[in-house]
Amino acid sequence: MIDSAARHTLESAIKECSAHLDQFIYRYTKLQDSLARRLLPALYGVLENDDSPRAFLDILNRLEQLGVVPDKERWQVHRNLRNNLAHDYPESIEQTVATLNQLFESWRDLEQLFEAALTAYNRHASP
Repeated sequence: MIDSAARHTLESAIKECSAHLDQFIYRYTKLQDSLARRLLPALYGVLENDDSPRAFLDILNRLEQLGVVPDKERWQVHRNLRNNLAHDYPESIEQTVATLNQLFESWRDLEQLFEAALTAYNRHASP
């Protein structure tokens, strides 16, 4: 049996971990959204000298052809993960755990996609 001091410490640790996890999820989903809504369309416009509206999948296909996005399928993995994280299903603990495990495995890949976009922009901007 856990005494009250140990129980309090355990509850505090769970609350602290939960706050960090919530922040991590928020930042991941925010980065993924920002890449899809702003950065990649803007980068496409700069690289192609085209500011006309385009479907995101068309932008993604072209950026893959240009070597900015290494693989559009990887992008779809991040999009699906983001969608799973945005919807909270408390009755499905197993799904939540699987989604969080996938997040920890793939967050660096999303960071690398951002860095690849930055590199492509810098290459284009340098004379």
